[in-house]
Order: sequence, then structure tokens, then C-alpha cells
Amino acid sequence: MVRARVSPLAPLGDRTKGGSMAPRTPIMKKPAYPLLRPPIGWAPAFGQPHPVRDLETWGSVARDLYNRDGGNSDTSYYDHDEQARYLMDFNFGTKDPAYVNWYLFHYVGCRQPSHDGYNWKFSSKDKPGIIYVWPPFKIYARGFAEIAVPNRLAKALEDAEYDHPITEDIHLTLDIAEFLHIGLSIAEIELAGAGGIAVEISGPAIGLALTGMALGMGHLDAIDKIKTKKARSGISHGVVLGAAAESWQFVKTNFVDPSVDHNVDYPDQQKNFQATYLWGLTHGYAYGAQLNSHDRYLFFKHFDSRSGYRPPGHFYLTRGARSEGDRKDYYEDCAGEFLKETALGE
Repeated sequence: MVRARVSPLAPLGDRTKGGSMAPRTPIMKKPAYPLLRPPIGWAPAFGQPHPVRDLETWGSVARDLYNRDGGNSDTSYYDHDEQARYLMDFNFGTKDPAYVNWYLFHYVGCRQPSHDGYNWKFSSKDKPGIIYVWPPFKIYARGFAEIAVPNRLAKALEDAEYDHPITEDIHLTLDIAEFLHIGLSIAEIELAGAGGIAVEISGPAIGLALTGMALGMGHLDAIDKIKTKKARSGISHGVVLGAAAESWQFVKTNFVDPSVDHNVDYPDQQKNFQATYLWGLTHGYAYGAQLNSHDRYLFFKHFDSRSGYRPPGHFYLTRGARSEGDRKDYYEDCAGEFLKETALGE
């Protein structure tokens, strides 16, 4: 006996006497805080309008974008469903089918259900019939103001782009001494003082201690090793966040506030441990912010390829449509790869 295939994710639903599926309305759920209605809001940053057409799907549009930007959707690692979800997330800030259906009905004007009745499908008759796609990577990567302050990281990224595929090591060696003389902006100094420890962060004692650690001077005791680790962690987070041009409010909420130290072996050093991390965070941020827009794109494209994000560079380019939690996790992953590939991870 041959059984009909039924999607494990979809309920059976009602059937007519003839056995065919009865008409249904796609499940829709209004978000608690919907995006502003067009034309006032909704359009994502750098989004380009795309009129939907008959037979198009989220997956087919995302596939065309992937191939347009130099990818190959015929490769084994290409994930059709994942790319479709990226495009939904870029448009509506959610991948939840019920929310997406709500936006399609109310914002895109979709009125034709898919063949299984669970989702709205695109049609040339939809009014206004517009979704948004990200522009070509080269355009998007240069969408930020250029900051003409080259540093060793920028040079390594540029060299890697021309010498070999950016997926290989960028052969960058940095140590803590690289960050000792970076000037901080007023905003960075204020952020460093968010925990009430601005004096320790900006004072010469920490700078001298870090110089000793970076150069390997003397025998490091356990406390010095912890401080070194904290400084390296802060720098790696800071470089990534600065390159991503994240807001100080985001940095404070997700990296400064949770940085309070709880070391039970050295409770009297907890304030100093946090100060060392924040020193690294703020100086790393200033260092990452020196990258120009092209180098920022190369930076994230490189570390995406190392940490498994596909297609490389895509998350960075579409981060404005991502949740705060997803961005935090992404920056943590990039910082981890940055530590591995530089002397900071030693």
C-alpha cells in the first residue's frame, strides 16, 4: 500500500469527501511590537525594494541573491531553507512563520495561500507587493563613512585579500602592547567609567602592568595571569564591536554590565579584574573602529568563514535586522576566532 507523504511539521487538517485538502487560511499572529507600516517604516537599512512575482518564493529570491554575490547555490553546504529564513529576518526581524504571514498579509499585500494552505505566497497581483533585499556586498560594505586611520589589522586584511582567499589565516600577530597608546574618545572614557572604576582604567598603573605582561617581563603570578586573560578578552570583544560600529548602549548592556568579576579566590582583586577587562574592551573598540568600511567587511567575512557562518559576511551586512541576542552571540563567536588567530590568544 502506498501512503501519501505528509509534512511532519504540518497538521493533517480537514479533508473533503473526495480526499483533497479543504481550503484554509494561513496562520497569522500579530507581533507585540510590529514594525512601522510602509511607507513610514519597515524598510531595513540599505534594503532595496524587490517587487514580488508569480512563482517566486523566499527561497528562490534568497538563492538568486546568494549567486549574485559570488556564491554557488549548487554546493553541498548551501542551505536553501536557511537562506530563506535569512531573507525573512532581514525584512521583518523574525523567522516565525506566523509573524511572517502577518506581515505578508498586512504589509506586502499577499492574498493567495500556498498549495498546502499554511503560508501566503507571492503573486504579481499583490499590492503593494514589495519585499526588500540586501544590495550587492561591495555596495553594502562601503555603506559606512570611511575612517582613514590604517592599523596593522587593516593591513593584514588588505594583504590577505590580494595574496590568497580570505578564508585562510590572515597571519596577524598582535599583543597587548599594540593597544597601549590608542586614544579614547569621550564616549569611550565615559563607558569605561560605567562601573565606577574610570581612575584605574585610565591610570598609568594598568598601562605599565599590561606592558610587562605583553613583553613577558618577570614571573607572572596567578593574579597577573588573570589580568592578562581579562585584557585579552576585553580587547577581542572590543575590536569586534568597534568594527561592527555597535552602539555604546548595546556594548554597555551586553558587555560592560555583565563584566563584574566574581572570582572567589581573589575577592579583593575583583574590581581590578573588571577594570583590566574594560581597559581592553574600550581600547579594542577604538582600534576596531579605525577600520574603513571595506576592511570591516573583510574582517567579518574572514571570521564568518572560520566560525561556520554562511555565506561569509552576510550576518554582518544584515545585522541591523537581527535581534540583540543573536548579535551578541555572533560577536562572541567572532571574538573567539580573533583570539585564536592572534597572539592575544596565547
